[in-house]
Amino acid sequence: MVFINEQQLDDAATAIHDDETLNELLVTELSEIQPAVFAFLFTENTELFTEYEKEYLLFILLTLWQAIRTEVDVNEMDEIDSDELSVAEEKNWESLESITAKRFRDRLDVFFKDNKQTDLLAFVEDMLLDEEDELLTKEGREPMFVILKSIIDCFDACIKP
Repeated sequence: MVFINEQQLDDAATAIHDDETLNELLVTELSEIQPAVFAFLFTENTELFTEYEKEYLLFILLTLWQAIRTEVDVNEMDEIDSDELSVAEEKNWESLESITAKRFRDRLDVFFKDNKQTDLLAFVEDMLLDEEDELLTKEGREPMFVILKSIIDCFDACIKP
């Protein structure tokens, strides 16, 4: 996949924040082009999240999607299926379970090694750590990261260079 950088992510977040109609467009587009990804966001994986965490998770995913769609033709992407997402998620949980560090940021270091989309991962990490009102639960952060990391892995695999 084309490398998505920090500036593209910042621009995407600003665009979504500034334009409510863009948010609706992205939800529709993502659910049509990548229905398994959209469904993955609202499966049993997220039933323990608070409403705020679910909305925040969607905002982060839409920001990733907006940044990607500014660089690639998303209509040319291979469609991700639920099995691919499940495999990626299982692999990411296995990686996380092998970590003994206690701090959230330290636990995520393993995901940056040999990853081509470090800015996407750093953006997700920062969004989960820097959430100002501290409305994200400690228990919600790791599952949110694993979900988003799994989606990033699948996006990376399905975008034709």
